[in-house]
Amino acid sequence: MRPLPVAICLLALALPAQAWHDQDPVTDYSAATLHADEFRIGLFKVGYGFTDWLQVETYTAPWLLGALALNAKAAMTEGDFELALELGLLRWNPASLVQEEDESTVDTPVVAIPLTGWATWQPEGDFRLSVFAGYTATSLEAEVDEADASAAGAVSTGRVGASFEYRFGRVFAAVLEGHLMLYESIRADAETTREVD
Repeated sequence: MRPLPVAICLLALALPAQAWHDQDPVTDYSAATLHADEFRIGLFKVGYGFTDWLQVETYTAPWLLGALALNAKAAMTEGDFELALELGLLRWNPASLVQEEDESTVDTPVVAIPLTGWATWQPEGDFRLSVFAGYTATSLEAEVDEADASAAGAVSTGRVGASFEYRFGRVFAAVLEGHLMLYESIRADAETTREVD
């Protein structure tokens, strides 16, 4: 068992929840970032605010599969209209799930890098509207030594979306979010070598 997820769960049980939406709005689905030295610990995501304009987050579920999942968001403006850029990195090798490597284990690293631009408008009141545009590049490589075979692939996607958040009180908010995939490109290549005796 990995110590990081266990430590996060124990820490989350020990601290009271403090999620006042009027002072600390949801950072998902918007250009908002965590405040300086502020932690957010949840079941699926952990985050830390280095400054009032820069936060770093990770999703906890990929760590259980042996994946590296990091995300940084930098706010460029603040006030009623906010802009932010978000950059992520996901690196995973399915071979890390195998307890004992043997000849059939294939080293297959997968790397994904998403980049997202956010714009959020929050006038006085209980609602907030956000829009985003994002691009994700993903690559995959595999080599099978005993078969002298290799393969490589890449997927890139472009998407846009919007979210509408309405606060019903200090601790309860509803978010309606929609995504639209505008672009998708898939490339693959494979080769094998055979020797004739």
